[in-house]
Amino acid sequence: MISEARANSHKQNQLTIPNADIPGMGINTRPSIPEQSPIFAVLLINPEVMVVPQTYTLPDSALLSVTSFPAIMTWQPDQVYVVLGRSNNAESSVYTGRIEADDAMLLKRPSGGEAVVLTPSMLVVACTDAIGRYRSPRDFFVLCNGVLIDTFNQLGITGLSQRGISDISKEGMKIVGSSMYKGSDRLFYHAVINVAERSGTIAWYLKHPAREPDYRQGRHHDEFITSLHDLGFTGSIDDLAQTTQNRFMYRFEQPLNQDH
Repeated sequence: MISEARANSHKQNQLTIPNADIPGMGINTRPSIPEQSPIFAVLLINPEVMVVPQTYTLPDSALLSVTSFPAIMTWQPDQVYVVLGRSNNAESSVYTGRIEADDAMLLKRPSGGEAVVLTPSMLVVACTDAIGRYRSPRDFFVLCNGVLIDTFNQLGITGLSQRGISDISKEGMKIVGSSMYKGSDRLFYHAVINVAERSGTIAWYLKHPAREPDYRQGRHHDEFITSLHDLGFTGSIDDLAQTTQNRFMYRFEQPLNQDH
């Protein structure tokens, strides 16, 4: 039996994030400030301060303890969260001073992969299933990413493929990042879909990752990340969430393809 859950977003916080429309402010760069300019002095942020990541308790963490498989959840972040992968440390992965100055929340998730940024312009998709149904965790990865690609195709975003270990991209530009946790009885997958967030927001908080997929080829965040909006999607996040849930529920009702 399929268990379905949906977490609603809450009040959004105002954040201090550089805007490309402000003169002198580029992507992931400090503003060009004259030496005698008290007006812009408030924008000078020390990017390196000590911030201790909190335990991952965002809505999809509930799937780590459900007892009915499979289970699916979509949720829209209510503020900015910066989430470290299981093996990441804050000092080498993110700009801690910017996180603190913007009152964003730093968390560490149990799954692998590199640090990610979550904002209200994104959608998180998570699901879990019994580990015994799959020959390997990779089979579950392929199934889940395949459902997302099918969802985007249904919405008119075509030409997508899985790249690297778990990204979904179009023409070398990343739209979705995902990661997995392997428990004793379950596989847990969660993915972040960039619906309409600017790449500059991501670059503001994340340093260049220590590990990257071959297809990234050292590119900066703003040369590597795109969004569904940039690819022509004009629907709402609620529409995307409902379509995604429907596609996952349909797929889990079908026999598994053992040819993965």
